[in-house]
Amino acid sequence: MTGEELKAQREELGLSLSQLARACGYASVDNGVTLLRRYERDEREVPPWLPRMLELFRRFGVPPDFIAPE
Repeated sequence: MTGEELKAQREELGLSLSQLARACGYASVDNGVTLLRRYERDEREVPPWLPRMLELFRRFGVPPDFIAPE
């Protein structure tokens, strides 16, 4: 998956970078946003689990408690 594809899928799901960072379970949303931004800019390789997780979100929706701020 390219960074452009990641961004397109994230936007298709209607998620902001911070919401996706929360859904990914990053301990720090700020660090998660930074990392996701690097993936989207192709500065880092997208890990193989992330496209799979996005596909599950596409098929079944994003659980609200995955993205709600704590």
